[in-house]
Amino acid sequence: MSNNKPHVAGPAILVAHASAPERDWLADLLTSRGYRVTRCDNGLDALRGIEAGNFALVLTAVSMPESDGLELIRKVVQHHAGTPIIAMGSADPIEQIYLRSAAALGAATTYTMPVPADTILDGVHEALGGIGQRIE
Repeated sequence: MSNNKPHVAGPAILVAHASAPERDWLADLLTSRGYRVTRCDNGLDALRGIEAGNFALVLTAVSMPESDGLELIRKVVQHHAGTPIIAMGSADPIEQIYLRSAAALGAATTYTMPVPADTILDGVHEALGGIGQRIE
């Protein structure tokens, strides 16, 4: 179907999560609201993605193979100051410690998964200073 209206891409978001279902759910949710999403399935790819891209927001799991979300947060804060970060983890006690560490390192928001879609979208909207579409 052809559309004559120019497509305006929303802010770019890096989604880093080792779990394919979680990563895909987050990416699909954000894409459906007009955000441009880059998916990474491990911390090393996310670190490479951050260096190669210009992202308005990083949404990361705290536990990932090859480099964890805490290392990603440190790198983003160190080399891309001002880029908001949302960190996610499970209710596992170790991941709860990681989430507290993520906040101390500079994550603007932390979530214990599962989180409702509207909460994620509101958090992204707020972290981006109101850029993008709020859930209706």
